[in-house]
Amino acid sequence: MGIHLEPLMAVLRVGEQLFEYGDPYEFSATVLIRGHQAELVAGAGRFDPKWRRDICEALLSWGVTEVVFERKGTHPRAVRLPTFRRRGALAKSA
Repeated sequence: MGIHLEPLMAVLRVGEQLFEYGDPYEFSATVLIRGHQAELVAGAGRFDPKWRRDICEALLSWGVTEVVFERKGTHPRAVRLPTFRRRGALAKSA
């Protein structure tokens, strides 16, 4: 007998002073996981673009190979940041 659990959702918290659960954070979002793609939605707070690489690295450990940062505002758009299976080999665009 075997059991397989597939994570489908996570809560993302990011911040300069966040080192462990419970520390203050500056941005949070819901992460929807579909196969090897993760989509960040319902973001709240200030998002610093320099966090993209670290977020991709964290999701890479879950088997995610593509991350979509959904941005809504005056110009709705999605930014696709491809990642690779080998740790540390993120695309230059990240």
